[in-house]
Amino acid sequence: MLKHKPVDRQQGFTLVEVLAAILVVTVFVSVTMQAMVVAALLKSRGKEYSEATTWIQEKLEAVKRESSSIRKTQLVNSQLPTDTVLTVKSVEGFAAGDALAVGTDSKNNIIQSINATANTITLTTPLDLSTPPTGQAADAAVVPTPKYTSLTALANAGASSIVVISATNFVNNDVLVIGSEASTRVITGVNYSTNTITFSPALTTVQAGGAIVAAIPQKCRASSTTEGFGDLLQQKVQTVQPASVSPASATVTINGNTQTYNGLESKQIGGRKFWLGRYMTVTNQAPFNVLEITYAVLPYTNNTPVNRPIAHFRTEVIPDASFYCPQ
Repeated sequence: MLKHKPVDRQQGFTLVEVLAAILVVTVFVSVTMQAMVVAALLKSRGKEYSEATTWIQEKLEAVKRESSSIRKTQLVNSQLPTDTVLTVKSVEGFAAGDALAVGTDSKNNIIQSINATANTITLTTPLDLSTPPTGQAADAAVVPTPKYTSLTALANAGASSIVVISATNFVNNDVLVIGSEASTRVITGVNYSTNTITFSPALTTVQAGGAIVAAIPQKCRASSTTEGFGDLLQQKVQTVQPASVSPASATVTINGNTQTYNGLESKQIGGRKFWLGRYMTVTNQAPFNVLEITYAVLPYTNNTPVNRPIAHFRTEVIPDASFYCPQ
């Protein structure tokens, strides 16, 4: 007679079951650890990118400040109303023939010459001709003002002189935009008593009475990338952000475009050393007032920046002064 043997409820796992459990736990722990490592790496890279972009943004803000300061300056000392020479904090962007507003002086003061070494501006007439005359205090603003007037009567094609409402602010060699004329004219003579301006070449089209006559400042009529506001801004940026790190330059490739960047700074981010570089160029298009600027942050390997930017930013900057150029 067969007897039923009861199942032993205390029986353990089989070897196969134990091995399977170990395999599952091993895979789970491995995947989890890998995910944690990846998450930590991404967090580190994210922190590096965030600090790198902040680093770049600080440099861009400095460029913007320089962009807004061109052709804006202040008196170093107080000036007497009889003065014809002004000592200013900067002569950047100013040129002979430009008109200036100095502090509270209501008249246009015409620049006769510039001394970039001494930062002085010599005027064609004394600072203040009003009665009674007043001087200007130190730190008074010195800013350019437009020189423009209008025709008092119709000017025929072929005319080489015009009569305007006021010729007071105009001087020889000023470059003029006259009414709808497509090209500019250069002043060869001014008769202030009759308000007559003589120029070359002659007009090619008839200009009606009331047509605007405006002088174009030197930097507004640049004929090359080394003459306009873009180049002036580039020089200012190089002065306030000089290359001051080793190596002084590095080759950087961004979107297939390879350029030599000037080194600006290096610092530690998240325990790793990084290099900040800059590339600048003036847009080759008249009036040459646009500065293209790119910053890139590269990691160091063996004390050498590696051509793999962790962050970069490219933008175009137009100096504020260029927006006041006659169009």
